[in-house]
Amino acid sequence: MADTGPGIPADQREHVVTRFVRLDTSRHSEGSGLGLSIAQVAARVHGASLTLTDNAPGLRATVHFPRT
Repeated sequence: MADTGPGIPADQREHVVTRFVRLDTSRHSEGSGLGLSIAQVAARVHGASLTLTDNAPGLRATVHFPRT
């Protein structure tokens, strides 16, 4: 999934998958900071991994499932 929003700086991507984390730039908008942490947990539960990359502009979130 990808969006065309402001994105997340590369040095903060690992941090934003923590529960309730919101970057300073998003504190004025709605949300509780749970979306990416839930995606991270769901991926792990299913043996997958979540990767966050630049979508230029925006963010791309990709779930990688291992081959069986």
